[in-house]
Amino acid sequence: MTPYDHTALADKYKNDGMKASTPQKLVVLMFERIGIDLHRAAAAIEIGHHEKAHRSLINAQDILFELQIALDHDVWDGAEQLQQIYNYLLGLLVEANIKKSGDLVAQCITIVEPLIETWREAYRLIQSGETTPVSPPAPITATTVAATTVANRRPVGAASGAMPYPPQS
Repeated sequence: MTPYDHTALADKYKNDGMKASTPQKLVVLMFERIGIDLHRAAAAIEIGHHEKAHRSLINAQDILFELQIALDHDVWDGAEQLQQIYNYLLGLLVEANIKKSGDLVAQCITIVEPLIETWREAYRLIQSGETTPVSPPAPITATTVAATTVANRRPVGAASGAMPYPPQS
């Protein structure tokens, strides 16, 4: 078996797994992938690999566009606020890609990591049959995200308590 065959098999396994996932799990997987892409982009920018950073940032943007398309404003009252967060993130991602700015990628990470945890928790609640979180979160707007991002700015790669990206092999 050639290395290409292994890659093709791995891609087929990932695609089949995605097809078998519930819509809720897909959202978790998509946000986790955005987190991976952001950490890869930050690392690539740090060592001057601009093409790798570009590919990772473009992939994160593509996933966010897909999430925007899937966002149903008629079903959920918080959809508009989430749309604002997606728009803000997309703007940061574009600017980070143009400037190849690790600081801007770090700002994206400080927004995305809590969203990853929130979607994981929502998925866990759905799986367990619970219908409401123990303590509802405060309303989130693009303004509060921007303020939190500035207030919580930390260097790329600093410990956050979240799962490390990219996953260690």
